[in-house]
Amino acid sequence: MKVSQVYEYMNKIAPFGSALSWDNVGLLIGDENSEISGIIVCMDVTSEVINLKCSKSFNLIISHHPIIFTGQKSFTQDSLGYQCAVNGISVISAHTNWDMAKDGINDTLAKALNLKNIRPFLREKKTNWKKIFIHMPEENVEKIYQELTQIGCGTIGEYTGCCGVKKGEGRFISGEKSKPYIGEINQSTCVNEVTLEMVFPPYLQEAVVKTIKEYHPYETPCFDIFENEGVGTEDWIGCVGELESPMMPIAFAQVIKDATGLSPRFNDTKKPISTVGLCGGSAAQSMLEGMQKHGHKLDAYLTAEIPHHIFLEASKLGIAMYDGGHHATEMPGMIHLAHLLQEEFPDIKIEVAQVYTGEVSCIN
Repeated sequence: MKVSQVYEYMNKIAPFGSALSWDNVGLLIGDENSEISGIIVCMDVTSEVINLKCSKSFNLIISHHPIIFTGQKSFTQDSLGYQCAVNGISVISAHTNWDMAKDGINDTLAKALNLKNIRPFLREKKTNWKKIFIHMPEENVEKIYQELTQIGCGTIGEYTGCCGVKKGEGRFISGEKSKPYIGEINQSTCVNEVTLEMVFPPYLQEAVVKTIKEYHPYETPCFDIFENEGVGTEDWIGCVGELESPMMPIAFAQVIKDATGLSPRFNDTKKPISTVGLCGGSAAQSMLEGMQKHGHKLDAYLTAEIPHHIFLEASKLGIAMYDGGHHATEMPGMIHLAHLLQEEFPDIKIEVAQVYTGEVSCIN
């Protein structure tokens, strides 16, 4: 199995094109045509993770945080990227695209806390989809329609395989070096054609074009692709949900510790908690944005790396604010990703790297 197959699966469950503009995701190091000997899933690509890979002869790392994030001016022997390259390790990073994906970082954390009625917290962006118009002989429509539907075209809400089919007429003159499917060289040809219309998310465009070229009968397929403002995807960060029954802040702190393995810092409001917002990793400011933009009424909010002034603001609003640690609030989602990968690729050995917890030590 090749790296490209894992990339394609990741792109299906957490489209790399959905990542926020400042992010850096996808295949960042390596060769998409490399054969995979094993996969390590981790939060960060560290020297410990690379050493673990080398000891077990794994050659693909899937990290949450990008191994290349800011501008790199050199790749010397002490850099992580260099170490991966010289050891034949490919690295796929899935950051904000996995944060926002269905069953990704935040959905997994919400389920680990046993929240009910889980829903999105803060809309980050809306991505317009694209629409393709393909002109072809009528006898080829069904095959191309089925193939495009199979890769994900034509999905609108809860409906799949949505399309438009229009009959018309196509004309062309075949050149001297052409190999026409219909008609003769240097003669004007008129063909009864059908135009197939389907929408698709932008990340599918390469696969759509590849499919058309593979199954369209014409030597040079005729198709047009436009941005479609009528259909799109909303990408949300974080989740909000309700506890099965209200509990006091100290009790909810224990729930967080049980789910993540780390005792959170929090401000005790001395008030029962029912509605909880959350965003794994560093997203303290998102609490205020979500409340302002979408009118969420929160009793508690869980994230990490919370500044002092956000704790003060939360206390003023009567919200119990929990700092659960960056690594601890995101790691459940990476463990879940490893499970999904193992289900999809049962013949490949997959491990979760726990060699680095990412949290500083403290005493009780």
